[in-house]
Amino acid sequence: MTNESNKKIKILHIIETLGYGGAERVLTYSLKNINRNKFSIKVVCLSGPLNFKKEIEDSGINVICLNAKNLYSFYRIIFRLCILIIKEKPDLVHTQLFFANIYGRIASKIAGIKNIITTLQNPDYTYENNGKLTYAIRKLIDKYTGKFYNTAFIAVSDFVKKDFEKQLNFKDIKVLYNCIDNSVFNKHNNVDTKRIEFGFSNNDIIILNIGRLHPQKGQICLIEAFNLIYKNNNRYKLLIVGNGPLENALKNKAKELSLENAVIFLKNRQDVFDIMGISDIFVFPSIYEGLPLALVEAMASGLPVIASKIDVLKEIVEDGVDGILVENSNYAKLAKAISDLIDNPELRGYLGKNAKEKAIKLFDSTVYAKKIENIYQELVYRNN
Repeated sequence: MTNESNKKIKILHIIETLGYGGAERVLTYSLKNINRNKFSIKVVCLSGPLNFKKEIEDSGINVICLNAKNLYSFYRIIFRLCILIIKEKPDLVHTQLFFANIYGRIASKIAGIKNIITTLQNPDYTYENNGKLTYAIRKLIDKYTGKFYNTAFIAVSDFVKKDFEKQLNFKDIKVLYNCIDNSVFNKHNNVDTKRIEFGFSNNDIIILNIGRLHPQKGQICLIEAFNLIYKNNNRYKLLIVGNGPLENALKNKAKELSLENAVIFLKNRQDVFDIMGISDIFVFPSIYEGLPLALVEAMASGLPVIASKIDVLKEIVEDGVDGILVENSNYAKLAKAISDLIDNPELRGYLGKNAKEKAIKLFDSTVYAKKIENIYQELVYRNN
């Protein structure tokens, strides 16, 4: 046991991309804080984008990208993963996101890996059932590869854990909230310069939303709510940061309501934390979530937040204490909540202060790293 405990544990992470998604950010933040005296780590990325590749490599971790042009290339990707896993001989494989989960599990099993763990990010099978045969097949593949190949699972919230227990009958699910890089929020950025860049005056009220442009995120409801308050004061601006399939529909909705000059679509940005710095209110009207990193980071930046009153967000936000919770898909109530916060700067300050304290304490990446190290060690020492 002494020799085992002195030996570095080899971890191989397999993830779909290293783009600007929540799973990719959490992986990047956590890897910076993993104890390198105890763990040897490599990351395998199936395809692009590769936004976080340099940041991970700069922390001393090798990133191997398969550059798969088509994630449906089942046999090709599994074969390449098998060869790689046999070469690396990891003690544990950790997979994230659907294709990486499926291919990573199968390849790891073929390669003889004893310890396979998956992070469960989103309650996909409750909220995204489109009734198609391909969806049913996807669910079955996920269910049975997870059930028969996985050693354990990590859910990003209690809500996600319960959803996968119900939908896929997964067992041995540990809950570990997503993490943020607290060091980012200690930087003092030049707010005036950023406001000038966007052409905003000091009197403008900036409302911010960050998220994939997808029906899940409730941005149509947000634009409808913004329309109600904008009629009363054209100093208000709504910034929407993110890409996604709903982009044209959202832009058309803004145009339909004559809000083209007030609703600003920024796509994905590298200066998100600077944008938070010039914002007055963060609004997150999602219909469902796993555990949203954008909301947590907005809280850590000290922004007062308004979010949907759904189970998973109740795990993060205490209504009236560190945020405001509003019935999802109700744009009239959402508009009132935004208007009330605009009219009450003292409440904005109170909620923002409490939100920052909670986020910094509860979602710190150094704490997350220690917890995941314990999970890795427990699994490896138990099964070897």
